[in-house]
Amino acid sequence: METTEIVYAGLCTKEDKALIWFISGNEDQDHYYLPIEFTIVGKDAYTYVHTYKSLERGRDIAVLLWQRGYAFLINNPDCRTVEITGETGVTLEKIKEDSLPYIFYYDGTPSEYRFLDAEGQELR
Repeated sequence: METTEIVYAGLCTKEDKALIWFISGNEDQDHYYLPIEFTIVGKDAYTYVHTYKSLERGRDIAVLLWQRGYAFLINNPDCRTVEITGETGVTLEKIKEDSLPYIFYYDGTPSEYRFLDAEGQELR
């Protein structure tokens, strides 16, 4: 029987909620990104709320509409910036090469978001 390892990727929070991301898969297979919502009940203490299915937005990039905003998981080494166009203008979320998986929360509803490489070109 073959097993698949699931590892903790990181989290983002809003108010008393935490979205904890997990990654399954290995170097021989595609990764699967699993976001799970918890209520924060103390220091490093959580209560399970809900498991989500994220949207795949390219190789090793996942996005989830969550808590009236967007949660992003970037695990693609070619992605260096997430460009988000929202009500207040354009926000650039820079991603350092050695910080993968990179998880962040955008508090708002963007009209557009794009994933850019080191030269500022959109990933395909």
